[in-house]
Amino acid sequence: LFPYTTLFRSSQGFPAVVLKTRPEFGFVGDTADKSFAAVIATLRARQSDEGGFGLWNNPNPPSDFASVYAMHFLVEAKERGFAVPPEVWKKGLEYLGQLAGRETDSLPDERLRAYALYVLTRSGVVTSQYASSVQKTLDNAYKGWQKDLAGIYLAATFKMLKQERPAARIIAEAKIGQVKDADSDYQNYYDPLIRDAQLLYLLVRHFPDRVKDLPADALNALVEPIAQSRFNTLSSAYTILALDAYALRLH
Repeated sequence: LFPYTTLFRSSQGFPAVVLKTRPEFGFVGDTADKSFAAVIATLRARQSDEGGFGLWNNPNPPSDFASVYAMHFLVEAKERGFAVPPEVWKKGLEYLGQLAGRETDSLPDERLRAYALYVLTRSGVVTSQYASSVQKTLDNAYKGWQKDLAGIYLAATFKMLKQERPAARIIAEAKIGQVKDADSDYQNYYDPLIRDAQLLYLLVRHFPDRVKDLPADALNALVEPIAQSRFNTLSSAYTILALDAYALRLH
């Protein structure tokens, strides 16, 4: 990712937020707080009047993916005790609500819509109507969508909404390692490492009973791209989130 974009800045903040309680990684006390404060300063400067975040200093037009990703970062930070500015939080959620209500005509757009729904639901917003709409669109237009992140986000959303049957039905189709390099769509921030890292994280967080059934070599799908230097700041942030959750689950 280009340095100094909102995605890059948010990705820089993920290790500090996620690893603050792990002193062996060096993100403790002031170090973590300063890193978080730097991200917040960037987000304040790049939030538009509508609540979305631009990639660069000029927030107009906002980047939809950067907006969802930034709010995901803030959700994780807030849950870990960081002080998220109320006005940034409120406007950001309003923008995600607009995304959730949009009609789309492509799988990447529906994936982003499902991601927005997931973040909104994590934030305490009831998204049942939107979730049903996303599932209907995916069923009608996209074969095999359950293995895409669109389906994985939707399954986690249904789980949080206590809709156990559709959640279980969808997540049962998603396996680590299903998506290959040929499926990468870098224009829409999608590759196997991003997908598998998010899948592992969402399994640990929302479907813990399925984690014990992961094959012994499942984590190779995350480790191999890193060992081969096929990663960027975005996939690295998602991987840190996933591996930290997985490690905590093991303990």
